[in-house]
Amino acid sequence: MNSEAVAPPHPEKASRRRAFRLPREIGILGALVLMLLVLAIFIPQFRNLQNIANITTNFSFVGIVAMGMTCVILTGGIDLSVGSVFGMTAVIVAYLLTHGVPASLAILLSLLAACG
Repeated sequence: MNSEAVAPPHPEKASRRRAFRLPREIGILGALVLMLLVLAIFIPQFRNLQNIANITTNFSFVGIVAMGMTCVILTGGIDLSVGSVFGMTAVIVAYLLTHGVPASLAILLSLLAACG
């Protein structure tokens, strides 16, 4: 058995390594930026202001749910059923609207089902 003393890394070198370490999420952000650049270059309609408004409108629902879930997770009450309830509510609204129920009543009934 060999017992050699190992010197700890020099503090200056360790802090330089820590300063240049990128967060894990930088890869996802880089992929998103690359995808947006490719779409903007090859599809001229992608840069249209109306398309950007449509994209933000479509993702706003997910953003609202994500903000609510962030509050739940920060308080320690992790609940994984939110996605299922979100999907069930959408299905109920779609079903009721296709069967002639007024939109306000369909939304109210789906919210009651989601709370129950």
